[in-house]
Amino acid sequence: DIKIICKDKLELDLLSRESCFKVIRDNRPDWIINCAAYTNVDKAEEEKELAYKVNSLAPKFLSEAIKNYGGDLLQISTDYVFDGKKNTPYNPSENKSPICSYGFTKAKGEDFIYETLSGLDKGNIIRTSWLMSSYGNNFALKMIQKLKSHNKLKIIYDQLGSPTTANTLAYACWKTIILKNKGEKLPPIMHFTNSGVAS
Repeated sequence: DIKIICKDKLELDLLSRESCFKVIRDNRPDWIINCAAYTNVDKAEEEKELAYKVNSLAPKFLSEAIKNYGGDLLQISTDYVFDGKKNTPYNPSENKSPICSYGFTKAKGEDFIYETLSGLDKGNIIRTSWLMSSYGNNFALKMIQKLKSHNKLKIIYDQLGSPTTANTLAYACWKTIILKNKGEKLPPIMHFTNSGVAS
């Protein structure tokens, strides 16, 4: 008994406060799962304004609309809100310290959600890392494509993280919604990855 409403860019312009408000007012969703993001980390340094609009302002608009019309927001965020200098996993409560535009804009989006929905228990953030799936633009698929045309690959190996599949992240999203709908008290910020660590 779940109706999923998927809006394309023509129907829902995340860069427009009016569009966000109209779609939420007209549809009155119980939940908004915001998977939209400007994720090209390198290009975000050149297109800072666009990255800020998508990663910071869109969550702000969605939060403001929820505050007016009801519902809950589940925001997908990233480990890039941290600087990566720590040698152990980060806890959700640790201070953010982004070192790039992408990380800054995602951190600012989290701040807007918290500022708008704090005290209402209407905003949940799931931070994840190294997301990949069998489609789309991700590191795993890029490496498979490169292996088809190159015998040898040169890849940096000084970054450590937990690769996470889109399928398991989707499961975590549904689990969050189910638990919260049952009245469970969940932390406003959670970290979710698949188990294990890779370079």
